[in-house]
Formats: sequence, structure tokens, C-alpha cells
Amino acid sequence: MSQSSLIPRSVWPVLVLLLVALAWLRFGGNLDTDPVLLVPVDPVEIVRLQVLRADQTTELRREEGGRWSLHGSLSDHLDDGAVDDLLAGLTSVHRAGTSLDPASAASYGLEDEAALEVTVVAGDGRSWVFVFGVTNPVTDIAYMKDVSGGTIHLVGAGILARLHRLPDSVRAKSLWPAAGSTMAVRTVVVDRERFRWRFERDSIEQWWWHADEASITEPLTPAAVYQEFFTDRRRVVDGGVQWRADDRRLRNLLAALDRSPVMAFHPTILSQLGIDGQTSPIGLVLGDGELQVSYLLGAVNQNNRLAVWRGGASRGLDTRPDLREFADVDLSAWLHGDALTIRLAAADSFRLAMPTVGSVVALPLGERGWSIAGTDDPILGDLAHVVDRLAMIRVLEPEANPSLVFDDQPRLTVTTWQRGPGMDPVQHLEVGVSHAGDSVVAWRPSDGFRAEIDRTLLVSGRNYLKGRTP
Repeated sequence: MSQSSLIPRSVWPVLVLLLVALAWLRFGGNLDTDPVLLVPVDPVEIVRLQVLRADQTTELRREEGGRWSLHGSLSDHLDDGAVDDLLAGLTSVHRAGTSLDPASAASYGLEDEAALEVTVVAGDGRSWVFVFGVTNPVTDIAYMKDVSGGTIHLVGAGILARLHRLPDSVRAKSLWPAAGSTMAVRTVVVDRERFRWRFERDSIEQWWWHADEASITEPLTPAAVYQEFFTDRRRVVDGGVQWRADDRRLRNLLAALDRSPVMAFHPTILSQLGIDGQTSPIGLVLGDGELQVSYLLGAVNQNNRLAVWRGGASRGLDTRPDLREFADVDLSAWLHGDALTIRLAAADSFRLAMPTVGSVVALPLGERGWSIAGTDDPILGDLAHVVDRLAMIRVLEPEANPSLVFDDQPRLTVTTWQRGPGMDPVQHLEVGVSHAGDSVVAWRPSDGFRAEIDRTLLVSGRNYLKGRTP
């Protein structure tokens, strides 16, 4: 009786590959002196790359203008630089010039489910189709078959590992996939469970507007009540009424997108509700005129990461949780609800004054805050922050007579000088104790506007002016 081999039959293909690889290494890394380029074109000539494996199809297409798009089992935005780098690697790979026995294709792994089929198409119509089989983990050499000719060769497996990592290796690694900042975005759409809100930024003042009055269903919010009496925060566009939006919240949302990295790609399709299975998703659509990007924000998981689906991709990604915090608010938080119509970012200067106490004129120092006569004053900067966030707690009916608005205590007057088209050159707002003595109110002499506000500005402004009095 013949003695059976002590080496399992499944190991023989690997041993054969190892022997061939050793021969390759013995003779200078090649089986002969005539290695052949796998894809003999310049990377810029490639217009399509398709990678097929048993469970996934990845297709990259070069669109007009040179940008790449992702198709197949997963759609998403791409890092064009990563695609170019992949193609540069693919077009620099050489295969061995000597072909192997095609009768052994099965043992080379070229017919297994794990085999990888790669199609490369050039702009002039030429194409190449390859199948990659098993790889020797020691020598990093793999079998490959040229489908058009049926020949089998050895090839370095470095590029094969990169192809196996598709499409995640070329998906955009920043949440906002476009070049430049999200501050160029001009439209933002927020899809909630029952409502859809659209915001547009105008091209003159760069203000944000809520562009769908029909979805405003919170008539008791200060921003909504303000609209009943005054017209300076609404406009008519194409026959529809738009309300001023809170540009700070929209800027913060866009900034959060800018600084939100892709922390991990989901390996499998997950519920778009997120890991808790209960949190309602929030849809975001951002557009800058040329590019439109959509997102679906899921839940925050136990690792304090937010699940996000970008561009309708079936597999999502993880990012920082603060993005949902900026978006997960009611409509009232998106509307302009401050006592000052013009934010200090659009002001040339502002003045604080109180009778018998004193006054100061604040000048901007760019990103460094505010100054008095060119001298930086950090306390004034803190006070300017309070002025710029003078939120209306409750809007009261207009009153033209100040004696019916305030009691007899000294009032703080805030004067702002605005710049830009469509703005009043100057605006006055008086802040003092209400006539009933039970709250602090802001009052605008020009039209009688009055609203209850927090008392911080009145107290801080009075104390600041007193501290400057000799």
C-alpha cells in the first residue's frame, strides 16, 4: 500500500506558488528579462475602472471636467486625489513576461469566489480585463489571468491589496467632499420627521432666509410674533414670503461639516435609524450652485460617534456628534430671534450710552474683537458678545411712548452703524426696566418695537460704563 502524502492537498498550490516566487527572486525578481506593463497607458488616459468580486461591484468613471464618480454597489463622493494615486499605482505594475500553464487555473485561485476581476478602459476605446487569484503571503506575489488572451502570469500583489480596499480607499475622507469651504454653500435643506425647511442665502447682504413660510407652525415663538408687527425681517421672492433665518446657526452647521472628519466607514449596511433603532434620521441637502451634497444623520452610538449616510450611499460612516446637535432643533431655533435686526458682524461700529454714567464707541478689530480708539479692550469684547446675542424672550405689542415702556430708571442705549445695501445706516435700541418693574425690555424708538430680554446687557453695560467713569 502506498503511503499517502503528509502534506494536505490544499497546501500544494501555495507550495507551487512559493517555488515559482523563489525562482523569481533568485533571478533578480523576474522570471525572465522582459516584464510587461499590466496597463500600458498614462493614468490620465483612463476613463473607467471596474472591480468585480463576489459580493460587490465598484466602478469609477471619469466625468467631464476630470472629476471622478463612484458607481456600482455603493455610491458616494470621492477623493479625486486618491483615485489618481490608485491609477498611478495600477499603471506602474509589471507582470512577468513568461506565462504559466492555463490548465492549472483552478489551483491558482482564478476561478474562486474570492477572485477579483478588474476592467480598465482608456479614453481611446482600448480596454484590459484581468482576473487576480491567490496571493502568497510570504513573497507578496499573486497569480493573474489576462482575460482577452487567456494567459496566466505572476504579478506583484501590492496593487491587488489596494484594489481589494475599494471603494473605501477612494471615498472622500472629509464629510464635505468638495474643494474649498462650506461657506460657499448657498442653500440648505433640513428634512425632519414631519417638516422640511429650506434656507437660502442672498447674494447682496449674504443673509440667510427661511424660504418656506408654509412650514412655520410655531406662531408663539418670538421670531414668528415679531413678523406680525414688523417687516424688516421678511421679503417677497417670486410671490412667496421668506423670513430672516438665524445666520449664526447656519454658519455653525456649515462649520461643523467643514471640521467633521470621516472617522470610520461602516463595513456593512446598517439601519439608517442608527444604532439605537429609535432616533429619527435628519436629512440635510447642501448646494453651492454647482455641487449638491445630501446627508442623512442617524444616531450617536456608544462610542460617541454619529452615523452619517452621504449622497445616498448604502453604507454609512462615523463622524463627530456635534453635527447632529446643530441640526436637531425646532424651527424657532433656525429663525432670527434677536432684538437687534443687524448683527454686529455687519456693523461699522456701535455705541453704548447711559445718561449720567457715560458712553463709549466701539470700533472693530477684525478677528481680534472690538476696541476703543484703536485700543483692544477684552471686557468690551465680552460685552459686544452679549449685545450681538440679545435674544427676544417675549415680543410685546409696539408702543410709541417710552414712558409707557420703561420705569424711571436710567436706560442703556445701543446704537449700531450698519454698512451694505438695503440696510438702515443707523439703528437705536434702548434697554431698561419695564414700566411694571418686573422685567427688562428692549425698545426701538423708530417703530415702537419692544420685547422682553435677559437683564445681562443692562447690568453689564451699566457696570462697564461706571467702571470707565473717572
